[in-house]
Amino acid sequence: MKQRWNWKKRVKAGPRYLVVLLWVGFTLLLLGWIAAASLSTTADIFKGDALKFPTGLHFENYVQAWGSGGVATFFKNSLLYSVISCILLILICAPAAYVLSRFTFLGNKVIQTGFVAAMECRSP
Repeated sequence: MKQRWNWKKRVKAGPRYLVVLLWVGFTLLLLGWIAAASLSTTADIFKGDALKFPTGLHFENYVQAWGSGGVATFFKNSLLYSVISCILLILICAPAAYVLSRFTFLGNKVIQTGFVAAMECRSP
């Protein structure tokens, strides 16, 4: 069954959509500005020509940050911790979820209710 288009509801929500669109546009503008500055030289940035790329695109900033800036080490550490955390979470949570869903024991409902309450407290 197809629902009718509620114009009053859509018009009432218009200002909210406008605020969200302005915020997304502002965020994309800032991200583009950062990307343009990262591909420019320091002299171009201080002259105010970062968005014009007068001397071309400069990827050596990324090469320098990856090598001497230590970004490669930070990336490896983040990747290592993320993979270990995911593996441990799966190894611990999957059996716990199975036991909580299949077996009845003293405190089962309390634990399930606690998990649901914790999830509900996180969501806005």
